[in-house]
Amino acid sequence: MDLAELNEIIGKVHELAATLRDVRDRIENNRSTYSGNETNTRNGLINPVLERLGWDVTDPDLVSAEYPMGGGKVDYVLKAGDDPIAVIEAKNLGSRLGADVTAQVLNYISDDRTVKYAIATNGDHWQMQIRGERKLAVDLILTERQEYETALVLMKISRDVSVSTSNGANRDSDTSAGGGPKSDPRDRCSQQRRRSSDLDVCGNWKRIDDRSIDAQLQKPKIIRFSDGTEINVANWREVYISLANWMIRAGWITTANIPVKLSGSRTRCAVNTELKHPGGQPFWDGRELENGLFLELDTGSVTRDLSYAVKLISAVGMEPDAIEVLIT
Repeated sequence: MDLAELNEIIGKVHELAATLRDVRDRIENNRSTYSGNETNTRNGLINPVLERLGWDVTDPDLVSAEYPMGGGKVDYVLKAGDDPIAVIEAKNLGSRLGADVTAQVLNYISDDRTVKYAIATNGDHWQMQIRGERKLAVDLILTERQEYETALVLMKISRDVSVSTSNGANRDSDTSAGGGPKSDPRDRCSQQRRRSSDLDVCGNWKRIDDRSIDAQLQKPKIIRFSDGTEINVANWREVYISLANWMIRAGWITTANIPVKLSGSRTRCAVNTELKHPGGQPFWDGRELENGLFLELDTGSVTRDLSYAVKLISAVGMEPDAIEVLIT
């Protein structure tokens, strides 16, 4: 890459960051205009971002609306030539992007092998999954992140990047030339840039539900979420608390799905709006979370702190492989 190309990319990031700043201001100042109204959300929040990423929503050669696919109609299809390479399911600003929305988008691309990216957004929350990978490649909330950080993440779905990778970048194909599987896309050492670059820890990152973790003997150092956020922790209790707070910020825990009950319990819950369980029993060890919610910390042991964290992930409909911990 020469200097001119680098300057061009930097310029596009600056332009995208400015657009994201405008979108964030619209959300914060005129939320009622977009909440519950998908048309307004598309026109005021989603389309400006797509346009800045190089996708002219008025050009049917690039973007098709209400495109028939997977037994339904996709809100947007992004195209490279005649081939669809990405689908976008748009929701109004007030909608939560839960497991049902993810399943809906993935269903659209199940029968079309040319589509690589499955995207869902409510204008503020953006998620993207890549065909063949279980983990979300993008999971961010615009109003909770600095616009330049968000711009760098969303450049993954810019027209320049997504078209070039869909046209044959070997590292993004589902199989090798001989038909065999490629290396694990979750291999931190070869496939992803680790934010904790000063640590030689490639072999110590584990899914939070990995049964090889011995919570009594092993300690967590960092918890990493699907949007790339990393939080330093000292013990499994801090993992549990950090997880609950991140779920609130990411929209997995809201007042709409409170109380959050863990599997196997009818009268007890993990998260509630008050310091008591649905059956009326008080929390034995309640901790106030963000957004005025409360977490029950009466787990009894460090082993159960980890177990309850995994159960909380399941209770809100997340996939456990979206969360990883660095073990020491």
